[in-house]
Amino acid sequence: MLKLKKLKSTSGWQGNHVAQDCAEWVVTDHPHIILRHLSGDWVAFDTSKPALAPRQGFQRIASGWTRKMLLEVLESKLTK
Repeated sequence: MLKLKKLKSTSGWQGNHVAQDCAEWVVTDHPHIILRHLSGDWVAFDTSKPALAPRQGFQRIASGWTRKMLLEVLESKLTK
């Protein structure tokens, strides 16, 4: 089972009339893997690898509709 540590909490309303910042979690045994809740989906990014497309941030390694689903997918990928 993967353990998470909260890296950044939601900072509330940003005043941009669009959205709020998302919270970020990091996997404790793999500090280069960050989890974010984006547009209704949970996504895991590997911060040690750049994205495949320019200006896209980090490489997306797993996603799920819920955080539980994402953790199950991510755990299966990391144990390979």
